[in-house]
Formats: sequence, structure tokens, C-alpha cells
Amino acid sequence: PLCTGLRDKEHLTHIQDEKKREIEKDPTVSFIEVPEKETVCGLGNYSTWLDERKSDFHDPIEAMRMGTPAPKGVLLCGVPGTGKTAAARETARRLGVPLIKFDISRIQTKDFGGSEERLRRYLDRISAFGSCVMLMDEIEKVFSVDEGTHEVKMAMLGLLLDWMQTRKANVFTFITANNISKLPPELLRDGRISGRFFAFMPSRNDLCEIIQLKLRSLISGGLFDSKFCTLLENKLQ
Repeated sequence: PLCTGLRDKEHLTHIQDEKKREIEKDPTVSFIEVPEKETVCGLGNYSTWLDERKSDFHDPIEAMRMGTPAPKGVLLCGVPGTGKTAAARETARRLGVPLIKFDISRIQTKDFGGSEERLRRYLDRISAFGSCVMLMDEIEKVFSVDEGTHEVKMAMLGLLLDWMQTRKANVFTFITANNISKLPPELLRDGRISGRFFAFMPSRNDLCEIIQLKLRSLISGGLFDSKFCTLLENKLQ
């Protein structure tokens, strides 16, 4: 039975590798490495929310039975440099699934219906891969609301929203934006995402946590004396 289990694991790994090669046939979709030893801090309320919903993500049937539907994803809004992509890596790490970046801005074509067809094909590939976090970065650059919004983009948005709401695959959609005011309201509705968070300047507690993490890295690198760093950490308490 042990050998059988090992063979099954190797078989599943082989299948996932084949799916990964299939999904990366175009640079529109890419896998982002999630270092196991990387530590991300200062996530505040999002960190708590994610930990509370982790079991629901991995067992959506039980979550539905208990009246707590599995999280479909989040929107994280904030100015550049506030760690939105780092938060996406931390999400994949905590959920224990791969992180896939989907550059939706690269799929538009001049052919009528071509953009929608490509979008549908890529979403099907991501769904077929299995449990993962799908990162769509700075989405307002594609779907910003203004007087010149092209009908092709609106058709793409409609297709994306329908997939986000009705998909069966266990995909956690992680959307980032620099300016939420430019996003269409349909993208923010419940049923398509499960939470909306904002990344501003860190709070005092988050800032202390970040400084303490940096101090520990300086100690391990031999750049600071441990006693000096311990004294600074105590001052932050």
C-alpha cells in the first residue's frame, strides 16, 4: 500500500507538471515562484481573514454545508509599493497551492470575437489546472470605466465576471488595483469576490512587526549585534 501511495503521488505530480506545461504555452499565463522560507508581515486584517477562510477553501463542500461558502477571491487596492504582489505570494503559501499570474491585458486581438475566445480558453486552462491562486495585477488598466470604454473590453469583462461567479474550479482569484474608483462596480459585488481590502501605510503594530522582521534578517546576516537588535525590539513592544 505504501508503494502504491508513492506511485499515486508521482502520477499526480506528473499530471500537474503536464498541466503546468500546457498552461504556460503563452506568456499571458505564468507561474510565480513562492519561496517556502519567505516571511511576509504587516498584512493586518487580511492575514486574519485568510486564516479563518483557509479550511473553507480546501473543503468547499463542507463549507457550503456549514453555511460558509468557500472564498472565491479578494480585491486588494492600494498605491504601488504597498506589497500587493507580496500579499498574493503569501496567500498562495498559506493555502498551499501554486500562484498563477494571468496578464489579461495581453489577450486583446483585432479580430471580432477573438479577445473573448482567447479569454475563455485561458480561463478554461486555469480551471483545469486545479486548486491555485490566480493573480490579476492592476486590473483597472484593462477594465477602467470611462467614456471611451471599448465594447470589446466590456464583452471581456462580462465573460470574466460570469466565470468568477459560476466557476466550479477551486481557484482563488487575487485582484489588485491602484485606484478602485476606476473599476466597474460589477467587479466588486459579492459572489464574484469574497473580500475587499485596502493597503495603505502600515499601522503602528504592522510597522513594528515589519521592523522586527528586518532586524532578525540583519542579525542572521551578521550586520548587527544581537544584543543591540534585542534592545530595539524591546523598545517597540
